[in-house]
Amino acid sequence: MTSQRTLVAFSVVLLASVLWRTFFAQGPVPPVAYSQFYGWLAAGKVQSVAMSGESLDATLKAPETVNGRALQTIHTTVAPNDPALLPLLREKGVQITVNGQQQSLPAQIMLSLLPWVLMIGVWVWLSRRAKTMLGSGNPFAGLTKNRSRQFD
Repeated sequence: MTSQRTLVAFSVVLLASVLWRTFFAQGPVPPVAYSQFYGWLAAGKVQSVAMSGESLDATLKAPETVNGRALQTIHTTVAPNDPALLPLLREKGVQITVNGQQQSLPAQIMLSLLPWVLMIGVWVWLSRRAKTMLGSGNPFAGLTKNRSRQFD
């Protein structure tokens, strides 16, 4: 019975985590070629950028058409060791934000569920241990036995 409750609790937490990410997280930003981004940057069409490792998310001043879609927020991968990128960003007055690298989705899910799994595991372990301690063969066994006797 305890394992069923644990399974139900784990399922509810997992479902809540997936629903949270589905409804409250922003949709994926379509990728754009680095050369296309660099051309928009040189033309002064980029308003701000957020850099995370080699990943770069940019907001354009006005929507641009990419693959038949008008986009104002784009994503690209920065060329490693591009010495001209940061000076050009500063020259064009682009707002620059640098973020640390994010963890993958499975790692985020595992880290968000780990405390719950540990708490439920400790609870199950303690409840089983208490059940065996009150059984026969321990100093407290006499407390739970029925002492009433039936006489003929």
